Amino acid sequence: MLLGASGFFLAFGQTGSNGVVGGSVLGKLGFVAFGIGFLLLGLIPLLAAFGTALPAGTATVALVLIVIGGIIGAVVTYQKGVARGVARWFFAVPVVLSIVWLLVTAGLLALGGNILPLLVALAYTLAGLLFLLNRR
Repeated sequence: MLLGASGFFLAFGQTGSNGVVGGSVLGKLGFVAFGIGFLLLGLIPLLAAFGTALPAGTATVALVLIVIGGIIGAVVTYQKGVARGVARWFFAVPVVLSIVWLLVTAGLLALGGNILPLLVALAYTLAGLLFLLNRR
């Protein structure tokens, strides 16, 4: 759920006007899709704890939103030049992991265990730290 909320902060910043993509509407839409995808993934176990469920296929829709939003966000962030060095290109690492996660969920790639969601979350966390510590 926190990663979902972070998508909105990435898109609009703290004040609603700036964010990592500047004024790019495409970049803002990408990060909003990214945020909605993670919010949906967070709602699945939360609602299951209360004995209800979202429609079948919600996890796949959420992963598609994360992948598409992540790709758009990574490209626009790189083009805007809002970061330097490792922080400028590191956002692509969790996007690639998200694509692998989507392929596993779709059954196109066989990987065991639930390690991919953890790796994706850690990669996004590291990307956020790199942006936070970046001096631009």
